[in-house]
Amino acid sequence: MLRLLLMVRLLRSTTRSIHGIATIFNVERARAVIATVFSLIVIYLVTSSVLILSVERTHPEANIRTAESAVLWAVGTLFGADSNLFGDHYAVTLGGACLRFGVSSCLLD
Repeated sequence: MLRLLLMVRLLRSTTRSIHGIATIFNVERARAVIATVFSLIVIYLVTSSVLILSVERTHPEANIRTAESAVLWAVGTLFGADSNLFGDHYAVTLGGACLRFGVSSCLLD
């Protein structure tokens, strides 16, 4: 009888432990997803800012000549914001237009 009670007790404690571990993994999974999405957005913004700056800065009619304007362009293009909100930065070269199309295809509206 004592062995049976010990086995039941062991089974109950194991079940509770497994449930606790599963709860921890579910919470950590949610945090991992949020961190991954945030990291991908930051990487995408940095990459598109560097690319648009390298394409546009040498063109005589370009208005994206500094890193700040490139970041504003990337944020405005990625999030689909009105161009008036971010100082009306726009691409004037063919490479910039192609990059705008690539960034706009991943809009986060």
